[in-house]
Amino acid sequence: MKLRIFRLSGLLALAALAAGEAAAQVATKPKVVHNDLNTVEEFNVLTTDGSIRQGSYVKYRPASPFSVLTVLVAGNYELGLPEGEWSTFYESYPWNKLRSRGSYHAGLQEGQWLYYHHLKAPKSLVRVATPNGTNRKDGFSINLDDSTAVLQAKGVYAAGRRVGLWTYYDHHGVTIQKVNHSANQLLYWRQDSSRQFSGESAALNHPLLYVGGKSQLLKEILEALKLKMPTRILPIGSAEFALSIDPSGHQMQVGSVTPPASTKDAKYQALVVGALNLLPADWLPQTTNGQPVAADYHVKISYSSFSEGNRKGINLTVDLLGD
Repeated sequence: MKLRIFRLSGLLALAALAAGEAAAQVATKPKVVHNDLNTVEEFNVLTTDGSIRQGSYVKYRPASPFSVLTVLVAGNYELGLPEGEWSTFYESYPWNKLRSRGSYHAGLQEGQWLYYHHLKAPKSLVRVATPNGTNRKDGFSINLDDSTAVLQAKGVYAAGRRVGLWTYYDHHGVTIQKVNHSANQLLYWRQDSSRQFSGESAALNHPLLYVGGKSQLLKEILEALKLKMPTRILPIGSAEFALSIDPSGHQMQVGSVTPPASTKDAKYQALVVGALNLLPADWLPQTTNGQPVAADYHVKISYSSFSEGNRKGINLTVDLLGD
């Protein structure tokens, strides 16, 4: 299945995502929004109410000397609410790689959803103009059935909530967790190749875990830091932070375990705490004899400067000090 983005009258319009899609036939007019960070949104709104979106929607980053046109989100609105199939894509190279794919009904996620890992391509492929995409005279197309995509999670939503069995995978496609989200119960988890737990041994006793495993937690932390850290601030230093999780799996607070050593580090600590407080509360609380208990998960975050010839910048390192 291919997602077609085609150029029409100077605008990008989104082709139908699924056969038989039929939005209500109401009068609309196009709208283009230029956001910060060089992203563009294109969609239609009702002629009678410009605040209500109707029909196809696409968010993308225009082509630049460093990247091709990069689609970020594609979907459809029905009277202001997401409806039908939606796809999201990773923002960085390799461009136009699937991040998630699933459907909405009346504005809420519904039915099966698939999530994918973001895998870096070999350096030899950096010069490929359009990974997983085909440039055309009339626009751009992306293959949604990408054979190189590596599944990160799959399961079912009902009214916007994960229900029933969800399975989570590592970057190699190996199952690392199975969770019954209706009961918030861990059914299987893989600590490493020699230590795997299922059934009662998994449900009754396990440490504090993040849904999707370490790779998912690392991705969430990096995205939160990117969102929270102003690019003009170069905080040099490191500290270890404790994420305190209550028995329901809710993140209660973020505290510093290793105090900052300088004034600059104090500012850095405040920024990191603000970022960590943005993490989705997707925790499986520690259980002892089948009873969930409060626990802490430690994270060490470090920023250091580097200089390579004329290039100067900041290195970010995140160490996850838990299972």
